[in-house]
Amino acid sequence: SFFKSVVNGEKNLDFSIESKDEIGEMVHSFNTMMAYLKESDDKLRASESKYRHIFEGSKDAIIVTDCEGDLLDVNPAGRELFGEKVKSMDELFINPEDYIQVIREMNKRGFVKDYETSLKRPEGKNLDVLITANYRLDESFSICGYEFIIKDITERKWMEQQLRQSERLASLGKLAAGVAHEINNPLSVILGYTKLLMKNSPEDSKGDLEKIYKNAQACKKIVDDLLHFSRRSEPHRRQASINELLDDVLSSLTNTFAENKITIEKSFDNTIPNVVIDTDRIRQVFMNLLMNASQAISSDGVVKVSTTYDAKTHRIQIAISDNGCGIPKESVSHIFDPFFTTRDKGT
Repeated sequence: SFFKSVVNGEKNLDFSIESKDEIGEMVHSFNTMMAYLKESDDKLRASESKYRHIFEGSKDAIIVTDCEGDLLDVNPAGRELFGEKVKSMDELFINPEDYIQVIREMNKRGFVKDYETSLKRPEGKNLDVLITANYRLDESFSICGYEFIIKDITERKWMEQQLRQSERLASLGKLAAGVAHEINNPLSVILGYTKLLMKNSPEDSKGDLEKIYKNAQACKKIVDDLLHFSRRSEPHRRQASINELLDDVLSSLTNTFAENKITIEKSFDNTIPNVVIDTDRIRQVFMNLLMNASQAISSDGVVKVSTTYDAKTHRIQIAISDNGCGIPKESVSHIFDPFFTTRDKGT
């Protein structure tokens, strides 16, 4: 306990003996040993403090387990991701085979680097992660546990998916522009000659020509929409009231909603200032959402429209909801795809 107290700094022992005999040499050696022990202990404490700081401050989850996978230590980032109730590492893996593979690879190579898999979160959500891990050895060089560093890449994966989606849409835009351009010219010829025939044909045959003309016009409209979709036109912005714009769209749909016995519930925040927007495009967004809501309800339903303003962040939120059938899970990933629809009619 005496030596322990010296190392812990509780006692500062330093014998001062000027004798040069064996006793003096022994005291000198003793003082040197005490100084060395103190210095070693200080370095050890500093090292432990540094690595504890890294452990606690890491934004990636760090988990230390024993050989059975039971948790021995978890840093704050790990507790935030997985909660406090997890007791064993294998509980986190969605696919148990992935955990077995990680341990097998560690035991074989000594480490695992950037192993991609999915882990569970307490609220039921899944995490896409990269796992880097290695085993720990005891004094007899036997494996006595594992250390895992878990990097959450869920957001990165989502961004990569959005990038692939954008690239796909860009390709679709180029294809649409090419097809529309090739179709546009012969359609114009068909429309021109049909109109000429209608002028010079007897009344009894005009009905058939009008059908041809009407359907050619419908094709022309689709082609124009394709060209409009593929071209990046500049928005025409001006100051406007979001609430007034919504009211205007709702009033144009009054008869449609009334025929289907759909009730509109409005809750508008009157503190919303005017905003600079492209009114035509935003009106089209509102129109599409409201029409989709009415088609999802079919009849005897409710559509709720609300606006709110957060003065601190200067953000406006517009919410449109309905009590209809909702969107099937398998269709959610397609909601921003142009021309995608689950209905027989509509794009």
